[in-house]
Amino acid sequence: MQVEGNEITSIGDTGSFSLDSRIVLTGKSTTEFGHFTMINLYYGIFHEKVENKIEITLERHKLDFQIKLKVHYSDADYVRVEAFSQKDERKYFCLTNPIWNNTT
Repeated sequence: MQVEGNEITSIGDTGSFSLDSRIVLTGKSTTEFGHFTMINLYYGIFHEKVENKIEITLERHKLDFQIKLKVHYSDADYVRVEAFSQKDERKYFCLTNPIWNNTT
């Protein structure tokens, strides 16, 4: 996951979000963990315990993806991702560290 805008900010980093910023989600799986089925993007205000969720269902079962989103999240102080994959009957879950916004 990256936030693009005046600069590119990656997972675990602190950057500046604005209304012109864009989130780029990139995922790569393996045959061991199967194809991605769903991606959840969360953004919110940490100290107020406010969180918004964008759920993305991946219809095309692939081992990799790249999604670019423009989200109105300039008042959010973080964004993070949860991803789900499946191989046969086994389901897997992963999550990222947040990207922190220093403009809030």
